[in-house]
Amino acid sequence: LFRSVFVWANYASASSVKIQPVKVGESTFPLIVSSDHHVADRINLVLIQRVFLLEPHEFSQSLNHKAIFNILKKPTINQFDLDYRVTRHDQVFTISISGEGCGAYCEMFSYNFSFDAKTGRKLTIEDILTPNGQNKVLQIIKTNKQNEIANQLKLLKSGGASFEKEQLDEAISLYEECQINDYSSLDDFSIGNDALLFANGRCSNHAMRALDDLDSFHDQFSFSTVKPDLTSYGKYLLLGEKTNQIPQSILGRVFKGKIGNAGITLYIEEYMSDENKVGGYYFYDRYRTPIQLKGVWKNNQLELEELNDQQDVSALLHFTISQNDISGYWESADGQKKLKSVLNP
Repeated sequence: LFRSVFVWANYASASSVKIQPVKVGESTFPLIVSSDHHVADRINLVLIQRVFLLEPHEFSQSLNHKAIFNILKKPTINQFDLDYRVTRHDQVFTISISGEGCGAYCEMFSYNFSFDAKTGRKLTIEDILTPNGQNKVLQIIKTNKQNEIANQLKLLKSGGASFEKEQLDEAISLYEECQINDYSSLDDFSIGNDALLFANGRCSNHAMRALDDLDSFHDQFSFSTVKPDLTSYGKYLLLGEKTNQIPQSILGRVFKGKIGNAGITLYIEEYMSDENKVGGYYFYDRYRTPIQLKGVWKNNQLELEELNDQQDVSALLHFTISQNDISGYWESADGQKKLKSVLNP
């Protein structure tokens, strides 16, 4: 999605982003600190949400050393042996967090994140590549994956793999199905020092992993290769060119502000894979109880319905997305009460 433009003022310097390691047992998690606490909060919020699968209302409002320490000590947290690695730290801040996650079974994981170090915004592929560029890169990724699978199938069918007959048949079936059902995407990407890096999951599930010699799929595209398809913001981040336009999706973002005089936190996400329909929730910072939302985002207008436990509409939220914020008002379902609302990312 590539629909609205924001210009964020009051940039912090890239060098102001620093890391304080938080260690509990064998796990070390990065706490981001900055002279601009808004920058640090944006980065920390994304890292906590993605790694621990926690929503903003599920952890302390103050993202400090104590808050991270308490999260790591929670008995319901099933991530172990966490560690991190910073791979880029200039106008782009790229960090990788790895560890072992346990649910029905345990498996190693690695998450990659890239941020605008001046604002703390998590970067999306829509920020970096034009729609045409996204399509071109995705097609190359799919072609590369298909070629890898085809070569592996050729090896298996020629008897070049050391599997028993039953395992060999299962491995061939695994890759043939993966050829047909290609779920490659641009979602898992990060920005290196001279290339865009993409990762896509392996063909096998946990039970079949021993038969999957290919494992996950990785592609990289040098900045010079994708230069013709970079957005103006992408050229600024990757090539250092000047711009005053920053493409910004509201999806997957957390906004903070007020309804009337009450502080709130708002989270918006895509709804049912429809580019105009959105969902999410908001909560009053004092109570941190999530209130469900659904609605439509179109032409810089965001219209949301607030739903109660019975899924009835209990209020409406009307917002206009401008260069520096989203603003509008909260309205009771009967239209008798209206409260001004201004939110910032």
